[in-house]
Amino acid sequence: DLREKGYHPYYIYGDSTGEGNESAVRKAYAAAYEEIRQWERQNRIYFRQIFHASGTGMTQGGLIAGPKAAAENFGQPQPEQIIGISVARNAARGAAEVARFAGVPVDQVCFLDEYLCGGYGTYEEEIERTIEHVMEQYGIPLDPTYTGKAFTGMMKWLETHGNEGDPVLFIHTGGTPLYFDFIGQNMI
Repeated sequence: DLREKGYHPYYIYGDSTGEGNESAVRKAYAAAYEEIRQWERQNRIYFRQIFHASGTGMTQGGLIAGPKAAAENFGQPQPEQIIGISVARNAARGAAEVARFAGVPVDQVCFLDEYLCGGYGTYEEEIERTIEHVMEQYGIPLDPTYTGKAFTGMMKWLETHGNEGDPVLFIHTGGTPLYFDFIGQNMI
């Protein structure tokens, strides 16, 4: 259907745990990291931390692979922390998966599991309030399983570890259909 409409769809091979498509995802997020670096250079704003929801670990693995490649190619390590807020895994398992995808030692991975709220698909009232606040203030949909949990985790992390005024980046990795499910459940 899509090909007939002139699109170029493709399937990234891999199983439900991400095994088998690591190189494609790593390459895509390494390219995304380079786009971030270009934006930083153009705007002369350099992020201290880059946050995102981390599930299988491939997003974070690709983001870490980007600065690793830059360091290897240009001899300049990047100063920001790439922080994955876990939506499902404990820190040890999550960091190990990220390290495998990125091709780096596990001690180079910042994978936080303090904001799991009981595990995958579970959330608490604070996440609900964050989702509502971000939509009302900024018009950005967050979902309770991924982006809402990660955004709430980022805000909590910044309260205790951040420096006021430091620029940070939150990568919204999707989940809009889950946002509408969340809204539908809360309107009943």
